[in-house]
Amino acid sequence: MGYNSTVATATNQYGAPIKQPPLAVENGVKPTQQAAPQKQGVKGGLVIFWLVAGICIGKDVLDILTSLLDLIGLGLQVIPVIGNAAGIAIGGLSLGIDFIASLTVDFIIATYFSYIGGSFGRRLVVISIGAIIELIPGLDILPMTTIMFFLAYFIGKINIIKTVASFNPAARKIYAVASKL
Repeated sequence: MGYNSTVATATNQYGAPIKQPPLAVENGVKPTQQAAPQKQGVKGGLVIFWLVAGICIGKDVLDILTSLLDLIGLGLQVIPVIGNAAGIAIGGLSLGIDFIASLTVDFIIATYFSYIGGSFGRRLVVISIGAIIELIPGLDILPMTTIMFFLAYFIGKINIIKTVASFNPAARKIYAVASKL
């Protein structure tokens, strides 16, 4: 059995081509088949998404606990001298815990959003609005970190220009031209 170097086919001793076995299947796809488009899920997987969401929920529970700690410190203010000192110390502890937790969770959220891609600026605006809402007295016990995390996640996934273009025929034409640039 010989090999004809001018043609990339195997030949027998008389120069006749030998029937070749079909090409090997790579990654479960035959050479004539096209791979089906894979469903695009959450980058990093759902485990990381729900881990970050759980951290946000934990931070909101910690906000409620620090608010209760503030109330205990305020209640201790009724006791003269010792109550005032204890109330100030408890208030400072509550403020420190809340400050460190907020910085840590905000850093984790920002890191996650930069990792998964999408519109980071839009997400940053949503998270900033949530932080401003938390500064309003009385509203800090609402689970704003969790709400804003989910809202920012889904707003960052939306392509607003494409969405608007789907409703307006003129905008659709502009989007089609702009997307080709």
